[in-house]
Amino acid sequence: ERRQKKAQAKALAAEHDGGQIETNGARGNNASDEKFAKLLSQNEDDLLTFVADINKLYQDKLDKPAPFVTFVICGMQSAGKSTIMERFMNAPVNIVQEGTGTRCPLDTTCIHVSNLSVPTCELSGKELDGSPLTGLTIEQAFVAITQHNMVLANEDRFSSESLKLVYRAN
Repeated sequence: ERRQKKAQAKALAAEHDGGQIETNGARGNNASDEKFAKLLSQNEDDLLTFVADINKLYQDKLDKPAPFVTFVICGMQSAGKSTIMERFMNAPVNIVQEGTGTRCPLDTTCIHVSNLSVPTCELSGKELDGSPLTGLTIEQAFVAITQHNMVLANEDRFSSESLKLVYRAN
């Protein structure tokens, strides 16, 4: 099974770059370093797409967390953590209010998709009713996240169970 997953990863990488980059696992190899430098010097959109493809491969095919760009935002109550997330994503994603608004962690994965004209979202979590919500607009995701936080507020509790948001945008 590991060999099959590794072959899928190689196939996806070859599909993305037209087979120009070999993935033989060698480290410190001058030829590999030159190919990697060539990839890095290409158009930034191509590189971001490649990173998004690798993240998607890890998440969808290998059932592993995305390996690139991880931020952990921590702070005291009402310190502006949700506001920072909104600035990163250029969209409202979490309740922002006086006092305590966010009552559970929001694990957000951002994936760059160059051909998307409108961002799309997926939302899941153990405490959400039903199966994962897919094909959401950012506004629909915001409403679902806000409703969940309001339910927790009405129950006068916090939750350590995170909501998982996948945000795809250009």
